Amino acid sequence: QWIASDGWARSSSVVDKYNISLSGLFGTTPSTLSHSGFHNYYSQLRPYNNLRDAWFNEFYEAIFDCSLNTSQDNPCGELKSIRDLDTYVPDNFIPLVIDAVFSAAHTLHNFLEENCDQPIVWYRNNRTCAGQRNELNGTNLLGFLKNLTFISPTGRTISFDAEGNV
Repeated sequence: QWIASDGWARSSSVVDKYNISLSGLFGTTPSTLSHSGFHNYYSQLRPYNNLRDAWFNEFYEAIFDCSLNTSQDNPCGELKSIRDLDTYVPDNFIPLVIDAVFSAAHTLHNFLEENCDQPIVWYRNNRTCAGQRNELNGTNLLGFLKNLTFISPTGRTISFDAEGNV
C-alpha cells in the first residue's frame, strides 16, 4: 500500500509511469475551495491580451499543441481559453498560492512601514530605504510574518504561529 503526499497524489507522470506498482495508492492533498475570481481572470487570458507574462505564449502553445507563429506547422487558429480544454481542472492549490503571495506582500509592506521614513524612498542599488532602521533580511521578515493577520482575497483569515506556520 502506497501513501502519497500531495506531490505524488497529483502527479499524473508518476502515476502513469508506475501505475502497476502504485495500485492501491492512497493520496492526500490540501482541502481548499475554488477561487472564482482567479478562474474568471484565467479564463479570459489569451496570447494577445496577456502581454505582461513572458512565458504565457510558450505555455499556451504547449497546452494546445499548436504554434502561434502562423507560418509554422500546426498554427493555433482561433485562440481559445485554457478553460475550454477537456482536461482543464481548477487547481486546488490556487487559493493557497494567493494566500502565500498576499502574506509576502503584507509582510514586506509592514516591514517598510515600520522601518523606513514615509513616504518610502527605496534605493535599489543597496536595497535600503531612506531612514532605514533595520536590515531587510529573512530573519527580520520572519518576525513580521509571525505577527501578521489579515483577511485574504480567498476569504480566509491568515495568521501565523510562533514558528511561522500558517
